[in-house]
Amino acid sequence: MKRIARTAVVTVVAGIIGATLTGTSTAQPVATDQNPVYFVHGWGGPKDCDETWGNAVDHFVDEQGMQPSKLYLLRYYDGDYESKNCRDGVHYPDISDDGNNDGTRNTRIKHVAAAFAHQLASHDGEKIDIVAHSMGGLVTRVALLGTAQGWDGFPKNSDGSPADLHVDDVITLGTPHQGVIPKEGRDDTQWKSMLPDSEFMRVLHLPENRLSQPWARSVDWSFAGSNEDQTVKGESAIDIDYRANHKYLYLGGNQLEVTHGTIRTEVRGDHHFNLRHVHNGGTPTDTTEGRSPVALAWRAITDKDR
Repeated sequence: MKRIARTAVVTVVAGIIGATLTGTSTAQPVATDQNPVYFVHGWGGPKDCDETWGNAVDHFVDEQGMQPSKLYLLRYYDGDYESKNCRDGVHYPDISDDGNNDGTRNTRIKHVAAAFAHQLASHDGEKIDIVAHSMGGLVTRVALLGTAQGWDGFPKNSDGSPADLHVDDVITLGTPHQGVIPKEGRDDTQWKSMLPDSEFMRVLHLPENRLSQPWARSVDWSFAGSNEDQTVKGESAIDIDYRANHKYLYLGGNQLEVTHGTIRTEVRGDHHFNLRHVHNGGTPTDTTEGRSPVALAWRAITDKDR
């Protein structure tokens, strides 16, 4: 994926999803007061920061005024972000050798999630927001689930009770909440866990593990997917028929295609996407003025009034 030039970025006007989608606006949040943000990449090999999150980092810093020191790019594969070429001042926490995570695609997603949960717990009560792509959304979801449910290997308080990770907002982009589209030749542990009929998917959707349960209610969950994604179907990415606070589905037919890759990188064409959105189980609304994926991610973690 080639990084889009910064000059192609369309400056985002103030407003909220829902209100902004229809052309009205509200006051822009003060970015200097924004919670620290973790970016969690997806399945594959070691990632390059600039190609993976460069557009998002530029948008958050240059367009929205966030301090680079509040951005964290999680490294969970051995060799992730070795060039550290995103932006001076951002953090690159490395969990590729933490706990039971060996930094490869054959590490169970649960073990990556446990290592991430311990990283989040290290913030010692500071509220955190998370932007996650593809499998990174599963890592995030299980980090919070496993901690809240007191699973072995996840952070606990000194009295043995589950730790509070203080995660405020999560948006997942193209995450296979109900599984990936099967592809030939992929047989590593993580990929097999993301198949629709896997044991991982079965456990994720057990009644006690769903986002409708009390353990998940302190977090504002947003799921975004695209009907043009050839790796994760849109319905899987929004976890259709299961609860999340906010769901966004790019319907296709846009001048700019929203693929599995561009759902984490596209900043152009803001307010020009065919988008279906639904909030807190309400009635779905379709618009032709939807936000670009990166702008949507920003609004999802900053707007409390959608």
